Amino acid sequence: MTTTDWIQIAAIIVSLITSLIAIIISSKSLKLTRYSIEEANRPYVVIYETDVQVSKSIHTYLVIKNFGNTGATIESINYYPEYRDVIFNRQPFLKVKNHFIAPGQQFSTSIRIKNNSNKEVRTFHIKYRDSANKIYREKIILNEFSTSELVHAKTIPDKNTSLETVISKATEELIRRNL
Repeated sequence: MTTTDWIQIAAIIVSLITSLIAIIISSKSLKLTRYSIEEANRPYVVIYETDVQVSKSIHTYLVIKNFGNTGATIESINYYPEYRDVIFNRQPFLKVKNHFIAPGQQFSTSIRIKNNSNKEVRTFHIKYRDSANKIYREKIILNEFSTSELVHAKTIPDKNTSLETVISKATEELIRRNL
């Protein structure tokens, strides 16, 4: 073999290696792009607590919301320790099964905790699926003690407060809470 033949063989090998590397990089890039698109467009169903001030009292709500860009069907919601509404003695959201929740949609229920001694750290497990029947599981820990020392600025209307002011304050609170 001549030197020219060796150079041609070396060029073929370098070209082959370069092509293989390009194919591998392209393949990984396509997988990453596909994963990014799936993550950006999947449902994200979460549960959280929020407080809303209404007139002179503060109401606590337990909320399930889909923060994702696609709808989801909730398969099950479980939590520990047991959680009961003190008004009706019911466990909220346990019957929410095989229920569709659209992007941005939320379900909420008013909850009351008798006093600080009833507050707990609760673990919620939400199982849901997207339109392609891909199953997602979320584990959410709510520490009810973590918000117990937050200060709420209450506006207590009196007899001299106009209806316009009361409605304005209520609207302001709803907008602030984005409900």
